[in-house]
Amino acid sequence: MNKLQLAAKEVDGKTVLFLEGYLNESGGELLRSTVSDLLTASPPTLSLDFGGTSLVNSIGISSLLEVIEIARRRNTVLELVRVPEEIGDLFRLVGIAVKVPVHSEAGVWSPKPGV
Repeated sequence: MNKLQLAAKEVDGKTVLFLEGYLNESGGELLRSTVSDLLTASPPTLSLDFGGTSLVNSIGISSLLEVIEIARRRNTVLELVRVPEEIGDLFRLVGIAVKVPVHSEAGVWSPKPGV
């Protein structure tokens, strides 16, 4: 599996963190640390771009839930963008799509009724 790589950029006035590779235990630690650093500047919105993400495991999900909580505590709107369909289905299944907006290239996923 590809080790997670992160790159932050300003795009149209928003802070965007681009993820590439596999979001697992070591990638989750890197994600939490990087997001915490980015949020010290108190951006109103932080977008996590999953366009280059190949796989997310259960520890990656746990790390992402921690990142969502960190952003909430810092009053930053967090959104997940360019999420591949399979990963978006996982985010919907585990309830992440209830906590933050999850966007695919086709639009916004919302939780299915009863999920």
